[in-house]
Amino acid sequence: MLSRRKLLLLGAASSTLSTLTIGRAVVGWWDRPPGAEYEVLDPDEAAFLRALADAAFPPVSSLARGGADCSLDHFFDQCCSVLPETPRNQLRMLLHLMDNLPRTSTLSTFTDLERTERQVVLDGWLGNSLAEIRAAAASLVVLLGMGFTTHPDNSPTFSAWYGCGYGR
Repeated sequence: MLSRRKLLLLGAASSTLSTLTIGRAVVGWWDRPPGAEYEVLDPDEAAFLRALADAAFPPVSSLARGGADCSLDHFFDQCCSVLPETPRNQLRMLLHLMDNLPRTSTLSTFTDLERTERQVVLDGWLGNSLAEIRAAAASLVVLLGMGFTTHPDNSPTFSAWYGCGYGR
């Protein structure tokens, strides 16, 4: 039989273990050196951004390129390079957090999922009841969307559709 004291002890132990696990993950993510092709991003962060771009902007016949083919990881890297160090590292930590968030339901990172599974996860984030998750996902999609719509191969199509200036 589980007594009240044992229940409290179990709760305290699981809380402590969770805090230590999260702390260890944050230390592992914080201030990692950039990959060879990047000014800011490491290879894991770039892979997450490519996977997110592929889920958010899949290839369609009316556009020259899908999100995975637009080098949006490099676009994001350029955006991050102008940020001060602390917000830049916080944004990078968000990328790691979002990549690992699906582990709670799929036991896999976002990057390791197939496109259709990533799209389901992304839709779940964008409609999540927690405003923080909704806002984080929407912010990343909007920023990647800027790079996607202004990509030199896609911007002529968007310019024709919307009659305004597109391009980088």
